[in-house]
Amino acid sequence: MISRFIVVVLLCFFSSFLAGQTRPAKKQISLEEQYQKRIRQQYLSGVYIPIDLADAFAQFNQLIEKPTQDKFKSVPEGIAVKKLYFSFGRWISYNYGFREGSRFSVYLNQLGIYHPEDMVNFVITTYHRNLNKSKLDVKPLLESLIENREKIKLENKLKGDVISSEKRKVEVHPDSLKQN
Repeated sequence: MISRFIVVVLLCFFSSFLAGQTRPAKKQISLEEQYQKRIRQQYLSGVYIPIDLADAFAQFNQLIEKPTQDKFKSVPEGIAVKKLYFSFGRWISYNYGFREGSRFSVYLNQLGIYHPEDMVNFVITTYHRNLNKSKLDVKPLLESLIENREKIKLENKLKGDVISSEKRKVEVHPDSLKQN
């Protein structure tokens, strides 16, 4: 009887001792700290992140086979951008960290492009122009993308949905209605 009691007490003691031996929780890093770390990295999830547009073109030329480049190059610019937006464009956005941040997204931010969709359109358009050895015309392209984004923001703002509406009932004291 006493030995069972001692065994139970020892088991309780050791289980509480072992429970206290858990590893300390890892320090949670803020989103800003994660972002600052990401934008300095050369590789994200094993994918090389270009430093600028020329570096991106060089990477695309290595990744994309020549027949595919030729096919892309032969299609008119507007059609090429639309056709590749949901395939190649999504690959660019995801792998180059346009939403979470990367050194390439910071480069594009410095050009004035902040929305991931605009970044993808800019990169695909300029790559198409590069393959065709035509002038990149970066400034008018940037101005167009920025202007279109501002229009979209304004339309969304004007179209905005009402989240809630309230009517306030003001009770008027009868004496305030009397005229002197």
